[in-house]
Amino acid sequence: MSKKLTVFTILNIGGTIQIDADLTPANASNKKLIWSSSDSEIASVDNTGTVTARQSGVVLITAVAETNSDISASCIVKIPQSVEEITPLTGIEFYDAEEEE
Repeated sequence: MSKKLTVFTILNIGGTIQIDADLTPANASNKKLIWSSSDSEIASVDNTGTVTARQSGVVLITAVAETNSDISASCIVKIPQSVEEITPLTGIEFYDAEEEE
């Protein structure tokens, strides 16, 4: 069974998002993470998990525990070519299912 990756979208070149990680156990003595991007020309990530969009594309952002490289988590970050690629929700309408019958 594969684990579903979280997907984040940055809407514009130069835009940023902060990726927060839940670490366990909460009382771990070293909570330092090493962050990396699969392609820093598309998006870079700093040592706090802030991702900056550099150009359109898709990257995998990974955080690895400093003390144990077997402990890691990844997510996908998408940067569209233009805002037009993202179709926003424009409305919600409720209806009575009984009236449809």
